[in-house]
Amino acid sequence: MAQRPAQSSVTRRRAWLAVPVIALLVACARAALMQPANEDARDAAALQRMSAASERMVVVVVASAGGPMRSPDGDTLDDRARRAASAAVAALENDYRLREVMEWPLVALQSHCVVLEIEGAQSRDEVLAKLSKDVRVRLAQPLLTFRPSSTRDDAGEGLRPHTPCSSCARPVGRALRISLRANQRPPTLWR
Repeated sequence: MAQRPAQSSVTRRRAWLAVPVIALLVACARAALMQPANEDARDAAALQRMSAASERMVVVVVASAGGPMRSPDGDTLDDRARRAASAAVAALENDYRLREVMEWPLVALQSHCVVLEIEGAQSRDEVLAKLSKDVRVRLAQPLLTFRPSSTRDDAGEGLRPHTPCSSCARPVGRALRISLRANQRPPTLWR
């Protein structure tokens, strides 16, 4: 009987120690889910740079093995894959005189996509030819950009010939009657 109060005391101590640990875990989990405040500004600047100098940009996809399994040292393989992809991209930047503009994972393809800017006097075709032969690269292609051929104000100007005629449809519809009455007699199979 004397051991019971000691066990409940130990249990209470463990419970009180668990409270700050749980609070710390919740805070860390919440911090990991929050997006950095400057993420949108960084992406907007990258998009502007890609639009302004698209002829100096290439899109490169590097392999990254991924999965939710844990390694013996506690890292997730996703973390390792991300680090391996980052190391491969850094090596490509160094080898071909490139600079990363934007990157994102392609989880379903177990790959990592990067937009790289060509530095120096080398042409985009030369860089793409070299990158396509590199074993670290799954895909290398020029950055393709698309721009509208008109501004928002004049978009569709003269392309809507039906507009004046659509007002004619209103009076025509007034004479239209639709019967919603259900068929009272089902069709007979034998007459």
